[in-house]
Amino acid sequence: MLSPTEEIKAKIDIVDLAREYLPSLKQAGANWKANCPFHNEKTPSFMISRDKQIWHCFGCGEGGDIFEFIKKIEGLEFPEALRLLATKAGVVLERQDPALTSQRNRLLDLCELAAKYYHKVLLDSPVALTARNYLEKRGVDAITIDDWLLGYAPDSYDGLSNFLKKKGFTDNEIFLAGMSVKKDRGIGFYDRFRGRLIFPIRDHHGHIIGFTARSLDPEVKEAKYINTPQTMIYNKGAILYGLDKAKTAIRAEKTTVIVEGNMDVITSHQFGVKNVIASSGTALTPDQVKIIKRYTENLAVAFDADAAGQLAVERGVSVALEEGLNVKVIDLAGGKDPDEIIRREGAARWQEFINSALPIMEHFFQKTAGEVDLNSSDGKKIMVKKMVPFIMKIANKVEQTHWVQKIAEAVKVKEEIIWEMVIQSRSKSRSTPASQITTGVSIKEATVSENELRKSERLLAVAARFPQYLEYVFEHVVPEMLAGAEWPPLYTDLIISYNKEANFDWAQFLSQYPQYKSLIGRLSMLIDAEYPAEFSEIDAKNEISAIIKILKKNYILRQLATIEEQLRQSEIKKDEEATKELAQKFGELASQLAKFD
Repeated sequence: MLSPTEEIKAKIDIVDLAREYLPSLKQAGANWKANCPFHNEKTPSFMISRDKQIWHCFGCGEGGDIFEFIKKIEGLEFPEALRLLATKAGVVLERQDPALTSQRNRLLDLCELAAKYYHKVLLDSPVALTARNYLEKRGVDAITIDDWLLGYAPDSYDGLSNFLKKKGFTDNEIFLAGMSVKKDRGIGFYDRFRGRLIFPIRDHHGHIIGFTARSLDPEVKEAKYINTPQTMIYNKGAILYGLDKAKTAIRAEKTTVIVEGNMDVITSHQFGVKNVIASSGTALTPDQVKIIKRYTENLAVAFDADAAGQLAVERGVSVALEEGLNVKVIDLAGGKDPDEIIRREGAARWQEFINSALPIMEHFFQKTAGEVDLNSSDGKKIMVKKMVPFIMKIANKVEQTHWVQKIAEAVKVKEEIIWEMVIQSRSKSRSTPASQITTGVSIKEATVSENELRKSERLLAVAARFPQYLEYVFEHVVPEMLAGAEWPPLYTDLIISYNKEANFDWAQFLSQYPQYKSLIGRLSMLIDAEYPAEFSEIDAKNEISAIIKILKKNYILRQLATIEEQLRQSEIKKDEEATKELAQKFGELASQLAKFD
């Protein structure tokens, strides 16, 4: 008989599992390949073998089976990884299994039972009549109530706690799950949620981890909505309401629609628009954006038209832009919310709103242009002030350059002035890494990386095997483009030797420069190890061209990083002339960089 881990491995294919997290995963011969999710890299080195059911990254050295993958990508210990994969595989784990006794899993079980308790109260108890009438009035049908496990918390100080204790949970566990509150006076606890409609909150795997509770009393003195506090299993900044039900539709539609309220999500799903989730009433966080990115790079945001809603859009959009998402804004005419649009005008009308969403930069550009006079100096200043912070956040260099050009044209100034203002905006925003301005990369990526070292080695290795392309390499690569301490000196002497001799010969080169014998040997082994035997001259030329492009791009990035530091110094010294000159150089290099996308 198979053990639970063996049964899970037999039922879950590692490629299918990885696809849930790596949309870019592509077949490469007998294996599968993608950019590693565990370290920053531009060239894919993350490999999966379907035959062996293992994965390995040749960049960072991580590897293992499905359990190691899920542990690392979800940040779980083995018991939680086992539980998660068992659910995916449809494998029933015995409760007495020691691997299931972790505190995290105890809290997950507790929340599942609490949700079922609340759901039962909603369906059958006379005390929930007001809640049932409210849902009926809102048009929430019985199937939806069951699908979303909606519930009702009776107005009792210990109803849920007594139920959970009868099921074997302790007062401390109930408190740790966020389901109870310590009494201000005396000893003991009381139920956190009382007399409220209950919305269970699930993570993207479908585990219930917390709750939102809505008061139905119009005269309520407390907050209309209250939520589970931060717990071991509930982190509000990493949760997207409804994602567990929406992710299939998100993949199919290739777009995530994000709204504010739970009822907006539920109504949208009930009426067939299912790629919709909510941000739990907050601006998007980096953790939420990274989760969204697992399923699609397209995001449409529909927040309220009031000041708070617009602020949430702006904050969330900044984070999404930094992660390279394609962000659009759904303009909710007249301040309506999606739930209201669907009930009054139908789901087709809601889909029209989604389809007509504008790219975020176009949305803010048009909105600002409609509010100011671009022929006036004040109007121009407002336009630049509004747009520059968003331009600063754009990760894609081509898009960023496009908007610098468009804003410069709109306010009738030179592009260099806009670039300078982008840089100044960066210097005032300590929370934004300097190198994300215009380059869209981190300082780590702008400096010499391990990947760049490998590219330098590979370029010389291919050129060593195919010396007919040496002249082409010399024409396009200067020694400063090569990474590492070893390769630039070798490359410099190689250029000198090549230019001296009418017929270049490696043996003759090594006789003149014997100090490079071991390095040339390494290059020979590298090409044997990393390139197939049928690697042709055409393949070699294509590989050389691709590597040169990467090295040139990284060389420009390093130059930009240097200029950024010089700009920082000139700004500190308030040297306006130097700042202007450096900003112009920065803009020119940024324009060159944009050509590589």
